[in-house]
Amino acid sequence: MPILTQEIKDLISATEFFPFATASKEGAPNVIPVACLKVYDDQTLLIVDNYFGKTLQNLRENPHVSTCAWDAKKRQCFQIKGSAKVYTEGKPFVDAVEWLKVEKPQHNPKSAVLIKIEEIYVCIPGPDLGKKL
Repeated sequence: MPILTQEIKDLISATEFFPFATASKEGAPNVIPVACLKVYDDQTLLIVDNYFGKTLQNLRENPHVSTCAWDAKKRQCFQIKGSAKVYTEGKPFVDAVEWLKVEKPQHNPKSAVLIKIEEIYVCIPGPDLGKKL
């Protein structure tokens, strides 16, 4: 399982919105913008579900997800793929609620999604494009 480097952690912290891709059990793709995403630990991302509809249904049917963080000015971009698990109670959910109380108190979290990172790819045009870290 890959470990998030400090460079990737910093990029995630600086990214305002993340495309979050899921798919149904039949493979129908779905992508939404997500603002409530952060590093949970060196191998895990936390996403807070404030408004998921189709996305939540997809997560229940198919745990495989993808997102990316980028900074066009710095020419940094990484795609992250992994397996998601939804929590409506327990430590991940409590952590999500506590985080949003401070950072985005206007939200009312319905669930927390932990993504165990399985693959990280370079998405910057050039010789390393598509390189798996």
